[in-house]
Amino acid sequence: MEYLLIELFGGGTADWEMIGETQYVWHDIVQNLLMRFDFKDIGFCDFLVEIFEMAKKDFCRMIDKFIDENKNNEEYKDIINKLKKTDFTDDSIWYENVNYLDNDLILTVDEETSNILEQYFEDEIDKINDNIGFNYIQINVE
Repeated sequence: MEYLLIELFGGGTADWEMIGETQYVWHDIVQNLLMRFDFKDIGFCDFLVEIFEMAKKDFCRMIDKFIDENKNNEEYKDIINKLKKTDFTDDSIWYENVNYLDNDLILTVDEETSNILEQYFEDEIDKINDNIGFNYIQINVE
């Protein structure tokens, strides 16, 4: 099967073995790609980009859910305000390096936000990383 994928989309056997570790649903990955590209224009790196995009969306939903669930909790007021000030949908705080040899998904935030993410979201971020499968979100402090 991987030889068919290689012929259709490029990459090599090790690339497809690596990306095969994702826990995201392949049907969803392909459907998302087909909404943006013609089938003939999809390459191996587009699959990597789509998986990273799905992880970023999961990350943003995680933040939104936390804010929504705790919006009336006075204990979390400062944390929620800090999270709201950080636009996690802004591509300028994300860095994606996607190619055959090196793949990175890096989120750059200030130290306070990094500490909040580590303290309150470690398990959820681990789940997102498990879904990525072949890489993980690196959180850099600016």
